[in-house]
Amino acid sequence: MRLRAFRGPLSVGLLGALAGCGGGGTGPSEPTSLEIVQGRNQTAAAGSSLPVRIVIKASNSRGPLAAITVTLTTESDGGGSTSPRSRATGEEGTAEFTWTLGPRLGIQVLTATTTGSSPLTASTLATATVGPPASVLANTETFQFVVVARPVPILPVVTVTDGFGNPVPGVPVTFEASQGTSILTGTSPITDQQGVAGLGSWAIGASAGSYRVRASIPGGASTSFEARGIPAALTLADGAGQSANAGTAVPVPPAVRTTRDDGTPLPGVEVAFAVVSGGGTVVGGSTTTGFDGVARPTHWILGTTPGVNRLEAVTSGRPAVVFEATAVPAVPTQLTITGGTALSGFFGNYLIENPEVTVTDAGGSPVAGVPVTFQVSQGGGQITGPVGPTDFLGRASITSWRLGAEGSQAVSASAPSLPPVEFGAQAAAPPATTFRLEVRYATGTTPTESQRAVFDAAAERWTRLIVGGAPPYRVVPTDIDPSGSCPSMLDEVVDGMVLHVRIQNIQNNPNILGATGLCVIRDEGFLTVQALMFLNSLALANLETSGQLLPVILHELAHAIGFGTLWDIEVAGLGSIHLIAGGGNCSSPAPNPTFSGAAARAAFYGSVAAGSSFSGLPVPIENSFGCGTAYSHWRKSTFGSELLTGILGSGPTQLSAITVQSFRDLGYVVNDALADLYAFQAFVQSAGAPVPQLTEIPLPGDIRVIDRRGRTVARIPRSLK
Repeated sequence: MRLRAFRGPLSVGLLGALAGCGGGGTGPSEPTSLEIVQGRNQTAAAGSSLPVRIVIKASNSRGPLAAITVTLTTESDGGGSTSPRSRATGEEGTAEFTWTLGPRLGIQVLTATTTGSSPLTASTLATATVGPPASVLANTETFQFVVVARPVPILPVVTVTDGFGNPVPGVPVTFEASQGTSILTGTSPITDQQGVAGLGSWAIGASAGSYRVRASIPGGASTSFEARGIPAALTLADGAGQSANAGTAVPVPPAVRTTRDDGTPLPGVEVAFAVVSGGGTVVGGSTTTGFDGVARPTHWILGTTPGVNRLEAVTSGRPAVVFEATAVPAVPTQLTITGGTALSGFFGNYLIENPEVTVTDAGGSPVAGVPVTFQVSQGGGQITGPVGPTDFLGRASITSWRLGAEGSQAVSASAPSLPPVEFGAQAAAPPATTFRLEVRYATGTTPTESQRAVFDAAAERWTRLIVGGAPPYRVVPTDIDPSGSCPSMLDEVVDGMVLHVRIQNIQNNPNILGATGLCVIRDEGFLTVQALMFLNSLALANLETSGQLLPVILHELAHAIGFGTLWDIEVAGLGSIHLIAGGGNCSSPAPNPTFSGAAARAAFYGSVAAGSSFSGLPVPIENSFGCGTAYSHWRKSTFGSELLTGILGSGPTQLSAITVQSFRDLGYVVNDALADLYAFQAFVQSAGAPVPQLTEIPLPGDIRVIDRRGRTVARIPRSLK
């Protein structure tokens, strides 16, 4: 039997039947009822989701309706949110939602609305209660000044809130001293209905400084209060009503005293001295009271215009103390030598001490601002800084004096209307060198003949520049370097130093130079006994081809002798060398580290190129390029082509008198007249292909410090240079 499709009235009847059941292609019937059948009148913490999901049911007289879109809305003011916001009902006419309450406490309203031509609504309520404690907020000032040993005037009070800032009652709060010794009472209060709790009492200790109290709740939330201990009184102690020549310092630096309530001195109080009027300056104006409760600056320098000058001393929480002094006009009457007498040195060498004069008035007080002229009057030497006004102490000096070729040398100093004075110096030929520098090649190291010649030339150059060193020291082969970096020595006496050279292929990488490190130093003066130069044969071959091998070996040998490697040494019980000023280190460099040796500074000023000047602090050392370069070389941006910068250029380099004199600061006897002609800020490096960056690898182990009998008396970390 064949089946035929039904047509006409039959299909219409089926559609009508489907429509009556709430289905069909023209959409659902309109609901006549919308009700919340689950989740009414719940209670939960503000900001949390209700434990029972909200269920909405749409229906009409024929029963539940599917596909009815229901949209939920909450109050705009803290009513929370729903997920999802809209949803169509299912076959049972229901739709489920999650209601997350808003931050506002109390009754919150949820409204459900249908779409269509005749929308229906239904509403329910939920009660939002306070949530768990989450924050501790300070109600009172968190910082106050308090006289030492007194109760604080404003006691700490806090409010404990939930995650939405609602106060939480009944929470235990713990107040405890977290800094300084304080006396506290009422340290465990419970928050009241407003979530508030306060400390019973708080008295700080008898010392200046910070006292802190921390308020915390279970779970870790906390807040802190600070009381800064200040003196009961800040009073003038010394230096009132003085007078001095304009532009000079008052004879007695002004002083203030800080005391407690009982009049005893209060040490450790920070005091700032600052000029109020008169145009002067303060040296060391930020200071701290001593055990006597007194603080004073280093100098108060009056302004250059005659008249009244005012200075104030200030400490936190106390009224300022004001000092007055009168700047009077000065008449210079005498030019006196106050530094740089009985000088001597080698021909063509810089002196470590420079001539200095002081200009005074008839009463012997210093006179500032007087122009003083220095000039070479005998011997043919060279000076720098020949003209300058006297400073606030009436002093004037040159910055360097390089002796000439005659035995008797002289420099004169003159000032307007004053008799001149003259400084004398005796020059002599440098002695034959007694500094011994022996190069030994490690077992298995076979340098080429040309490479050996370079090492010999470098050693010979340094033994001409350094003419004397430390006394002979015995070295014994016991107690060798456990790291194996430094070869064992013979039982011998070392007069000068021994350099061990080890050459081998390092990682098949020609861009690795190797390393230079100290092995053994003396306990008197810390000068080198034994050093190691560990070099890459591939790098040496390339440097030899490019003509740069001699400068590199000269550079590395300088480190072995002590350049950069002995600038900052401290051995407990034996002494120290501290020639780096300005702070920081190679890992965390300061803005302007400098080498502080007086000999190098004199040569530095003498090396300023004609027509240029240097206004910073001498002698700038490198603070870039990381460890291995920073804090162990001259600063490239200032020194340019000098040999002992950390970056080797492609043009010629100069071994300057500055470098040679830095060894004098370490304790060597030097002859800087044999240094290369050099003036910083004047050289222009030759153009050409850049030299590949050569890196250095660290040597393991420590530096041994030995006594004259060869015994190890200390070990210090070896740094990369």
